[in-house]
Amino acid sequence: MTEGRETAWLRRAIWKADGVLTEGGMKTHQQQWVALDVDTASHLTCVVTALRGPRTSLASAYIRHSLAAGRWRLRLLEGASWAEYCPPPRECECAVPVPCTTRSGKEAVMSPTMERVSVNGAELEVDVQGSGEPIVFIHGSGIADSFLPVVIDPAVRDHYRTIRYRRRGYGGSSPVDGPFSVSDHAIDCRALLGVLGVEKAHVVGQSYAGAVALQLAVNAPEVVATLALFEPALLAVPSARQFSEALGPIFDRYGSGDRVGAVNAFFAAVGGADWRCHVGSTVPGGLELAENDAATVFESDLPSLQTWEFGAEEAAKINQPVLYVLGSDSPPVFGEGRDLLHSWLPRTEDAVLACATHMLQMDRPADAAAALADFLKRHPVAV
Repeated sequence: MTEGRETAWLRRAIWKADGVLTEGGMKTHQQQWVALDVDTASHLTCVVTALRGPRTSLASAYIRHSLAAGRWRLRLLEGASWAEYCPPPRECECAVPVPCTTRSGKEAVMSPTMERVSVNGAELEVDVQGSGEPIVFIHGSGIADSFLPVVIDPAVRDHYRTIRYRRRGYGGSSPVDGPFSVSDHAIDCRALLGVLGVEKAHVVGQSYAGAVALQLAVNAPEVVATLALFEPALLAVPSARQFSEALGPIFDRYGSGDRVGAVNAFFAAVGGADWRCHVGSTVPGGLELAENDAATVFESDLPSLQTWEFGAEEAAKINQPVLYVLGSDSPPVFGEGRDLLHSWLPRTEDAVLACATHMLQMDRPADAAAALADFLKRHPVAV
């Protein structure tokens, strides 16, 4: 089994800085979260997932005991800004080096300018393309165009009518004032489909929006043909508390006024140390969107997720085909979420994307599109 990519990278860096490592009597810790000193490694990451085996446990120990000395800080950053630095390729057989570049809309092919549609007293930015069975893509917290790499993949683009929109509080859509509930977002999505004349659609949601997709299936089952859930945020799992505690310092950082630092730390926690490389190379303007919409993440999405109620009783109302898409390098909370969903919905289908983190549709867009297209072909919209 392979190590988590961040841990493997840090182990290599520590090896170079500290010399040959010996395992000695180090204890192996499975799926352990290691909090980093955000002052020492402010542009690196805030959390590292130590996965599978003694070498990663050893690396974790060296991180905990050596960070303060900064013995490899300059070796990694070398005076460059984080946006200019890209870690070595992942230690996966399927790994493809990711160029650490950011692309603006002028430097990359992207969909036409989004239209503004009035929905429930607000305006949402919407992009509708193609023909065929409709798919509505609901983005997660932080990067409003995160599904763009999947939408423009030929496996999806050439066969479906794609509906990609920015939720309230994101991009040029109407702002939110404080927490806007998961159910509220589901109501918005239902209303948007009505405005567009869509009677039934395949529904795709990631992370926070996976919760929105599930709620939509409960509230308005008549409009949901299938559910494709990219690591939905299901918090009733054993490691959820540990995961939330790891995010605590990131909320503190946001509260202190360090908006950009909090965004970096949050996405590094769920997407790995090289998250900026993947977002910057697959989503034009994605890094800017993440920073500009930080208030919605920290003041609306994440707080409202804590009050969302969804369990076996709600899941029993869902009869549509369901696909759960998991990244092999994602934090344990999402693997546990998959197991929980299976306990509620035993017929749930699985797709695991190798070498992908929680930001899987940006990490492995072609694989994500292929998995989605395969699922939808087997479950066409009932006429």
